Order: sequence, then C-alpha cells, then structure tokens
Amino acid sequence: MSRAADARDHLNLQIDLLSEREATKILQMQRLICERLGIQEAVDDEEARDLSTATPLDRIAVQIKGKILG
Repeated sequence: MSRAADARDHLNLQIDLLSEREATKILQMQRLICERLGIQEAVDDEEARDLSTATPLDRIAVQIKGKILG
C-alpha cells in the first residue's frame, strides 16, 4: 500500500510541475500580448511579472528532497 501511495504522490508531483510550467508560459504569452497592445498596466504589474518568471523547479525539488531526507 505504501508503494502505491508513493507512486500516486510522484504522479501528482509530476502533474503539478507540468501545470506550473503551463501556467508560467500562459502568463508570459499574456504579458507579451498586453505589451504589443500597449496595455501598460498589465506590463507594469509587478506580481504578474514575478509569476511569469520561470520557477527553478529543479532547485526547489532538490531543496524539498533535502528537507525530507534530512
């Protein structure tokens, strides 16, 4: 049962990582569209800029793994 739970957790993590990459790409494309249309408020939005920056998933995974394994 533990092995099945681990497999499910790993699959969920993979899906979450893919979702993160997709959401980041969508935000990047949306900001580019706003920039080309001259919608400056969207271009200047600091939170949107931060969220559209690629998340260093490999580095985060290593940090989490290190915390879990001690």
